[in-house]
Amino acid sequence: MSAKTLLKSGRLVDPSQGLDEVLDLLLVDGIVASLERTSPPRKMQMSWIALASSCRRG
Repeated sequence: MSAKTLLKSGRLVDPSQGLDEVLDLLLVDGIVASLERTSPPRKMQMSWIALASSCRRG
């Protein structure tokens, strides 16, 4: 059974790709499986930051 994690409406920043967007991110077994554009919430308050530099892109 695979482990799946969906992060909704997160700000994804990847300077190497010139990426700075609000996206939904699907991880399957620790590998990025999908990036989807999403509408940003009306009010956004950052409560934590996750550094995902160790994630592998599938």
